[in-house]
Amino acid sequence: MKYIIYSTLLFFIFSCKSSKDIDARWARDNNVAAKLEGKIIVYTIFVDSKKTLPWSGFDIKSTKDSLNKVFNWVKHESKKYGKDVDIVPIYGTLNSKQTIKKKLPHGSLSAAFSEGEYSKVSKLGKWANGIAKKYEKSIKISGEPLPKKPKLDSFQKLVTKLKQNHKADNVVVFFMLNNYYISDVSATFNNMTDSEVEFAINSGKSSSLFAAQFLSLFGAQNLNKEAYSSHEVEKLALAQEDFPQDIMLNYESDLNNLNIGRHTAYLVGLTEEINSKYADLFKMSPIKKKKSEKFK
Repeated sequence: MKYIIYSTLLFFIFSCKSSKDIDARWARDNNVAAKLEGKIIVYTIFVDSKKTLPWSGFDIKSTKDSLNKVFNWVKHESKKYGKDVDIVPIYGTLNSKQTIKKKLPHGSLSAAFSEGEYSKVSKLGKWANGIAKKYEKSIKISGEPLPKKPKLDSFQKLVTKLKQNHKADNVVVFFMLNNYYISDVSATFNNMTDSEVEFAINSGKSSSLFAAQFLSLFGAQNLNKEAYSSHEVEKLALAQEDFPQDIMLNYESDLNNLNIGRHTAYLVGLTEEINSKYADLFKMSPIKKKKSEKFK
């Protein structure tokens, strides 16, 4: 596992041989969130963890409002590129309950990334897969049964059922933690591999952060300067000049002031062409946090 750091607030985690091998185009048209087109199911699970605040009805509603704002924004931005997307939010329930209790490994997301203990991150994948297993079993599949071969894991079964039941083109999976008043990070996983389902874990209620995570699952590249060394940041000058309001350049700003720039539009599949002058941007290598660094 290798890890791209977005910022102290958002992490982007994927599998590859080496950070030197990174090419952002690998994530384009890949996995269960392939291209930003057609019917998209966004399956969201609200998780109560031991060290996070319990979800109240108000908290759940306000988070859904933030997500709806993102979905409307994505639809509006997609139309600028001549694409109509149908985003269908589905909120997972178990026995009519809107939340599930599951203790986070290490107590918090930030603890999995602190002190350079990157090997801990794999436990988050097992944590998410354990939750997906329970929700997958609660969903009956319509039409053809799941294939016996190749054998599917819980995540693959979940997204396959959702895709088949709703005749969807793409599936996005969000895990929501109620950390609005607690300092913690958010993360996006596996968007550069087709062997493990991509998913996101979010700790806040920022619509801009939700939007950046959503687009990351479709292959969007982090363009925030905090993720890169001073040498790589020089390459970002082109992005800052050509598409200064791109959501992936500054996802800490108000969503109403941001857009999907042409670079991001290409990576998520809204366009099929990109100017060759952006070639160096695709191969930027993000920095790792040093062992002694703390996340604020």
